[in-house]
Amino acid sequence: MRAMRRALVLISVFGVALLGTSLALAAPDHPRSAPQPVEQESVAFGLEVEGFTVGVFAEDNDGDQTAVLTVARDGLEAVYRVPATITDHSLRAKFGGLGRLNFDFRPTRCKGGLLFTGRFRFTGENDFVHIDADRATGSFVEQAYTACGPAGPVDPGKVRISIATGIRLQATAIEPNHRGGRSLEVVEYRSRGGHRHVDIYGFMTERREGMEIGRGALVSAGTGAFRRDVAAGTATVTPPAPFTGSAILRHPGAESVWEGDLQVGVLGGDAPIALTGPEFQTSLTQEQVSAE
Repeated sequence: MRAMRRALVLISVFGVALLGTSLALAAPDHPRSAPQPVEQESVAFGLEVEGFTVGVFAEDNDGDQTAVLTVARDGLEAVYRVPATITDHSLRAKFGGLGRLNFDFRPTRCKGGLLFTGRFRFTGENDFVHIDADRATGSFVEQAYTACGPAGPVDPGKVRISIATGIRLQATAIEPNHRGGRSLEVVEYRSRGGHRHVDIYGFMTERREGMEIGRGALVSAGTGAFRRDVAAGTATVTPPAPFTGSAILRHPGAESVWEGDLQVGVLGGDAPIALTGPEFQTSLTQEQVSAE
C-alpha cells in the first residue's frame, strides 16, 4: 500500500486524483480471459527508461481531461500535469516544449489490462531523461486491483486500509504571482498496533507552457527523522537522502519560526530547493489518516 500513499502525496502537489496510478503500472499482459470493451474514465501505464520509473495517469473528471506524467529515480521525482484528450481508445497530450504523447490503447486478455501503442516522446529539463516509446502496458485505473499482475489478479478483499493516528507538518511558501511555490510535508503514521513510520516530501511547483510542474523528492523514513511536540507546536525534521540538512519549527502560532538548512535537489535542476525561511507558512496538527 506504500504505492497508494505515494499517489496520495501527488494529490497534495496538484490537487488531482492520482489514487491507483502506481498500482496500475504493474499490470503486464498475462492471458486470463477474453478482452471485453469496458468504458472507464481513467487509464494509466508505466515504463522503465534510463534507470527512471515513468508513469502516466490520465483521467476524465466530468469533462476536465488531464494527464499526469511522473518521472522518478532514487527518491527524486518530477511531475507534469497537462490538459489531455481522452477517448474510449486513445490518449493525446502535449507537455509544452518537452514532448508529446499520442497513444491508442486496446484491452488485453488480462481483465482491465491495456496495451498502448503509438508514439511517446519526452525530454526532461537539461536533458535529464529521454523518453521515446512506441508501446507500453497499463490498465484502466478503476480495475487496477483486479488487473493481472506477476502473481495473478489481486483480491481487493485482501487489501486492508485502516485508520491510524497521524501527525502532519506542513510548510508552504507561495510565489507572489501565485504561479508556483515550495512546500514540505511530513506525515507520521501510527497504526493501532503501534507501528510508526514517516513520509516526507518536498517539492517546488511552477506553471509553464500550459503545464503544472512539480519537482522534488518523496521518501519514507524512521520516526527519528521527525521529532515533534504537537502540544508545544515545535518540530525538527532531518530527512534521509536525497534531502540534506534539517529544519526546526519554533515558537508556534503567529510568531512561529521555520529555520534551518534543509534542501533537496531536483531532476533536471541546476540548484537544490531551499525548504526553510521566513516566507514559509507552517502548521503542525494531529489527525486521522489512512494507513495499511
